[in-house]
Amino acid sequence: KPSQPGGASMWSKRRRWAASALEGEDVLRVPDTKMTILDGFGQVVSSRPLERADLLNESAQIRMLKCFHLNERFGTFELPSPLTNRLLTEFQDTYSWVCQSTTNMPREGGKVEPYYMMLRAGPRSKLHFDPHDPAACAAIVSCGGICPGLNSVIREVVNTLWDYGVRRIYGIKGGYKGVVEPDKWIELTPTVVKDIHSQGGTILVSDRGNPPTADMAAALKAKGVRQYFVLGGD
Repeated sequence: KPSQPGGASMWSKRRRWAASALEGEDVLRVPDTKMTILDGFGQVVSSRPLERADLLNESAQIRMLKCFHLNERFGTFELPSPLTNRLLTEFQDTYSWVCQSTTNMPREGGKVEPYYMMLRAGPRSKLHFDPHDPAACAAIVSCGGICPGLNSVIREVVNTLWDYGVRRIYGIKGGYKGVVEPDKWIELTPTVVKDIHSQGGTILVSDRGNPPTADMAAALKAKGVRQYFVLGGD
């Protein structure tokens, strides 16, 4: 966002950070990315290639948190994404990372504040699971205390799954307790969730109960749940 008139603001188009830990080097690559300085009215003041110093101090540490990949245990399945021909779909890849620090305040004793490097969330061009698999389905459950926006999350999860081609989407009512009562699950479609974002609470009802995890896993397996979205809960 532009700052108040007279100030300056930094904006950069897509930051796709390929970090050093990928190749064992202390290098932060920012391919084809520019930093554009705008004035308070949104007018361009200057533009140049983005450099490491624009993002991190020389003494900053980057610690990579590796993400477990399904193909490390279950084999490689590279199915083309149904979103491939969609407009405005920006696929992420193995070079798409974000770096976050828990604080921007100096640490005591001159200690360096580490930045944690995590694989960026978002759509991939290749999928591991087939969203059109007729034997599989998705399930959504809301647990614990409710908070604003739960219905909006449910709505967007359903709409996104539908975009991928998933046609069996269940809403588990009553939190974790409802997981072991599959006969009470409800089917969710874009039509069902169309206006739920204007309602308070959660249409799936929440609960703080916790059945044995083995029982819940068995119920999910028996139903063919391939994608399980837990909103809230521990």
